[in-house]
Amino acid sequence: MPFHLGKYLMESASGLGIVGTVVGGVIGGRQNYKDYRAGKLEKGRAAYNTGLEAVGTGIATAVSVTAAGAVGGGLILSAGSAVVAYSAAKYLWDRGASNLEKLVPENETDADRKPNLAVVRSER
Repeated sequence: MPFHLGKYLMESASGLGIVGTVVGGVIGGRQNYKDYRAGKLEKGRAAYNTGLEAVGTGIATAVSVTAAGAVGGGLILSAGSAVVAYSAAKYLWDRGASNLEKLVPENETDADRKPNLAVVRSER
């Protein structure tokens, strides 16, 4: 008997969250690749932004499905609660990621973050 991944993923909120992650990654990846090709983003930043978009979309999708299931009711009530829950979860994700990025200087590179052992030893 063959395993049907799509059917399996559609049976739970976490499975639908995985589907949301894939969709968010594809959409975010397309836009970030376009910006990378235009010279607006470096490769690493484009990949990072794509990952943020994918994870945020997946989490928001799982939250919206859970909210729609918890509310129950008719189509309008369920769809409305899903839209509100998705919007709130995605907003909070984007806001949190933005606030965390403010903690790291924009022009800091990996070399800047690694301690220079020669300087550390000479300061002793």
